[in-house]
Amino acid sequence: MTSKITQKGEKIRNFIISLFENKTELKFNEISPKVEKKFGITQNTVRKHLQNMFEQNAIDKEPNSGRSVVYRLPTPTFHSFEYNINQPYLNESTVWVKDFWPLLNTQGDGCKDILTNSFTEIFNNAIEHAKANKIIVNLSVDALYTTIVVIDDGIGIFKKIKEDLNLADEHLSLIELSKGKFTSDPQNHSGEGVYFASMACDYFLIASNNLKYTRNLQEPLELLEDLDMSHQGTTVIMRVKNNTSNNCKKVYDKFSSIEGGFYKTKVPVRLLRYQDEGIVSRSQAKRLLARFNMFKVVELDFEGIDMIGQAFTDEIFRVFKHNHPDIDIQVINATKDVLDMINRINNNIVG
Repeated sequence: MTSKITQKGEKIRNFIISLFENKTELKFNEISPKVEKKFGITQNTVRKHLQNMFEQNAIDKEPNSGRSVVYRLPTPTFHSFEYNINQPYLNESTVWVKDFWPLLNTQGDGCKDILTNSFTEIFNNAIEHAKANKIIVNLSVDALYTTIVVIDDGIGIFKKIKEDLNLADEHLSLIELSKGKFTSDPQNHSGEGVYFASMACDYFLIASNNLKYTRNLQEPLELLEDLDMSHQGTTVIMRVKNNTSNNCKKVYDKFSSIEGGFYKTKVPVRLLRYQDEGIVSRSQAKRLLARFNMFKVVELDFEGIDMIGQAFTDEIFRVFKHNHPDIDIQVINATKDVLDMINRINNNIVG
């Protein structure tokens, strides 16, 4: 059975689940009026959503019918698997189909699509590049999310990137990872998989040696409290809404095209910061600009940055743009102070 979910359907289902906060069960006539009022839909439409959620195993109900039917959220589940890198015929596709796909019976098509692509990319990286001995994978499912955690005992992703790109320290690996198109094996890998996985998941985190790379992490992950971030290997957390209306094609279409391939990237400027260090210098700008020439469009995400220095801004918006006029640098989530500095540099450029 397929379960394609629209954006409105995603909101309705997530709202229904939110009604169970601090409640173990709800009757239909406790759910329907609230959903009808919030979304302007009929009682029959609410009933169809609940029935679809029940068939998808996303909600439980008593085996009776009518207005008095009682609904409950399913019990959260947890599964853990361990793999030896040297075991025969170990590959990401077989592991996914054999161990994990059969466990995805409460998710919509979009969630399954994102998790399939994200898991197989991350697991393949652990096999081929981590120099690990074993990989542990945990899968947890609750009413809202499916979360996969992949842990290996290898060299550590940030150390690997540092060595491959000859960087000064591992912290610089975070900014390179965020750009995409990085691979130490260009003949066999495009360097796109981790980037697209990070953009497709609702929450995505890579941790190694006390460094963390995050995307779309809009709220704290309680899972982090139980994970050792100091170990040399790599921990990857991928969390996707069970009822998401998103899918991999939508993400690919946003950053790539048939004609131009992977032509656009989105880079969080905050990754340049060491603790409370300001974003002020030309050297910081040059670190940020490395490999921008591989893209046609670069979105600089200034979320979390209150202000930037003149030298940093000049290096990007005057020097680099002059030398690379074909690369479109776009600015998002910038404060007024950041925009004022950029405009000051742009206004001083003589055409």
